[in-house]
Amino acid sequence: MKSIFYKTNSLELDATIRAFCADEGFNSHNLSTEQVDVMELSFGILLLDAEFSKYYKGVKIPVAFFGNPQDYGTSYYALDNNVSNLQLKLLVDVILNGGVINNISSACNLESFSYTYFISNNIFSIDKIVYNITKDLVYFFKLSDLQKIRIGLSEIITNAIEHGNLEITGEEKFQATEDDSYYNLVDERLNNPKYRDRKVKITLYFKKPVLKIVVEDRGKGFDTSKIKKVHSEEDLFKLHGRGILIARMYFNEINYNKKGNKVTLIKRVE
Repeated sequence: MKSIFYKTNSLELDATIRAFCADEGFNSHNLSTEQVDVMELSFGILLLDAEFSKYYKGVKIPVAFFGNPQDYGTSYYALDNNVSNLQLKLLVDVILNGGVINNISSACNLESFSYTYFISNNIFSIDKIVYNITKDLVYFFKLSDLQKIRIGLSEIITNAIEHGNLEITGEEKFQATEDDSYYNLVDERLNNPKYRDRKVKITLYFKKPVLKIVVEDRGKGFDTSKIKKVHSEEDLFKLHGRGILIARMYFNEINYNKKGNKVTLIKRVE
């Protein structure tokens, strides 16, 4: 989803939407001046003044109205007429990640936070977990940067669960992937009393301009001196060791403790 389609009689709203799209790298399409068959679109978001609701029933893409539409009949998001850049970011982030939008006032801005989470070894729900623990970062980062943070963090959490808490070695994962037994291997470890109750501790600290995320597992750790200092492009296509490389691409700093079971990720607002 890289396009926002909108129709409004408000010059102020028009300017706000265009500025948001320019800042976030989205394509903006003003339906008042462009000929677009919205009914045939399968991607993007549609933003409308409530007065236009009767013309756009049945569209396939998510719809948000400024104001309260009359008898629209299908699901939609509601935005204030004096919508801010932050509210638009929240809307887009929620739609992209299947979350729930919260009411927010432009007079109420988050400045800093510190959260601690303990997550189970549910390796197949990492995307949802990462979204939930990072959704407040939309206050501080562009959506493109936030997506990179989430990708890098997902890789680190996956490592913490697989290689840390479940003690699946790189060689075991490679072999299980090759012979299509990976899910059986994970299920076996999840049902083993030695591993199943272990948690990953994740702490997020933010005070502008620095985000610090600490991820700690309950495994034996590993020899961090074996982490390559310099990576080649070919490393991105390897099944083993790629997670740390991806995280390094998206964070300013990555620092492991001596044992190798705790990593600190640093990302600065640009």
